[in-house]
Amino acid sequence: MGPPRLGTPGTTTAAVDFAFTEAALRGCGVEVVHAWTHPRQESATVRAGEFGESRIFHEQQAKRWLDEALAQPKAVHPDVPMRRVVVENRARPTLLQAAAAADPLVVGARRRRDALAPQLGLVNHAMLRYAQCSIAIVPAEGSAG
Repeated sequence: MGPPRLGTPGTTTAAVDFAFTEAALRGCGVEVVHAWTHPRQESATVRAGEFGESRIFHEQQAKRWLDEALAQPKAVHPDVPMRRVVVENRARPTLLQAAAAADPLVVGARRRRDALAPQLGLVNHAMLRYAQCSIAIVPAEGSAG
């Protein structure tokens, strides 16, 4: 049994809180995995080999976003060890790889405005279908239903 892993693409505050609470109850740490990709309008430039400042800027934005998302749960659970992994890749393959050593893998689910239940996106469906570990899909705040 590995530590809870938190997949951050689309992750809600509730999912982050859940992962840290679960780790505290189990007496283990959390590995937070955040996958990011270049915006589509910049992809052609990046593929052409012109990484430069654009890549650095987007990577720093991803890390900054992750720091902000983890500040509150880390303050609430200061004794829970945390490992951050920021990867330039699509979410599905990155999280499936992380799921190999996770138990559970925690991902968030958002609700569309007119939907009665949380809507599972492509990443959540892929985790449910292919991940070889327990999956915790945590609805966003206000998604009771």
